[in-house]
Amino acid sequence: MQKNKEDFKLSSIDRLKKMNLQKLSYEVRISQDGKSIYAKIK
Repeated sequence: MQKNKEDFKLSSIDRLKKMNLQKLSYEVRISQDGKSIYAKIK
């Protein structure tokens, strides 16, 4: 996943959770208005 400013839909986050991400460190952030979700891989 590249860093970008596109909004992630909830279904995208669900797909990320189902993938094998245990080996990656990542954070999920919700925008202040609560409409956008950002996922960042550290």
